[in-house]
Amino acid sequence: MTRESGSSTEGSFLLGPAAERGLQNEGKSILKFRMIIISALGFATLYSGGTAYLLAQSKPAATPLEAQKLSEEESRGEGLFLQRCSLCHLPRKLKFGSPPVIGPSLSGQFKDAAPDQQKILRGFILKGGPNMPGFQYGLEPKEVDDLIAYLKTL
Repeated sequence: MTRESGSSTEGSFLLGPAAERGLQNEGKSILKFRMIIISALGFATLYSGGTAYLLAQSKPAATPLEAQKLSEEESRGEGLFLQRCSLCHLPRKLKFGSPPVIGPSLSGQFKDAAPDQQKILRGFILKGGPNMPGFQYGLEPKEVDDLIAYLKTL
């Protein structure tokens, strides 16, 4: 058992050149086997509904709220909504242990709100309700106007 002079691998210390080549070939065959398995899994994913996933990726993304031209008043209202209302009124991606959404979704609720409905909404924002805090001490009248203008864009 002598070490070969030209080799720097530890395997050659105990094994001869033929055995070392056998280990290298075995390592290559394991890599080939892994590549075959990965390819097979990729094809299986592709043919078992992966095409729908790939097609969904090729569609253009929905326009975000910022892309919709909001007026200055609506933009201020959006900031207020994100600061004060989004905790309860925006959907969350539920993870294990995260609480459910408390308030209802407000999308489309006030798009065509008449002035009398806006007055009721203003009172509800200011005074609150059983499951909603009131903001009469936290929002100025102009901020409530901005918030209602933004809610009409949802």
